[in-house]
Amino acid sequence: MADEALQQELERLKADIARLRADLGAVSEALKATAAAQAEAARERAREKAEQARENLQQKVDEALSAGQQVAAQLDRKVADNPMTALLAAFGVGFVLAKMMDWSSRN
Repeated sequence: MADEALQQELERLKADIARLRADLGAVSEALKATAAAQAEAARERAREKAEQARENLQQKVDEALSAGQQVAAQLDRKVADNPMTALLAAFGVGFVLAKMMDWSSRN
């Protein structure tokens, strides 16, 4: 009788261990799935932030190009309105730069 009770207890322990193994396997799979979902969510957030940064950069570049075109148009109008002044200013700047280069090559 004692052997039979011991044998039954041993069988219950084996069954419990088998259920524990199955439960641990299920927990492990659930953890893997959760980690994969979180990793995918993090990748998606990173993609969205990168796209937003790219759009912001493109907007800034467009604004800078627009501002540069406006400045160039204003300068073009000023040169067209005052060609002699523009010519003298260009000559003066060139003269000053030439003197600076000459002075720096002597030192």
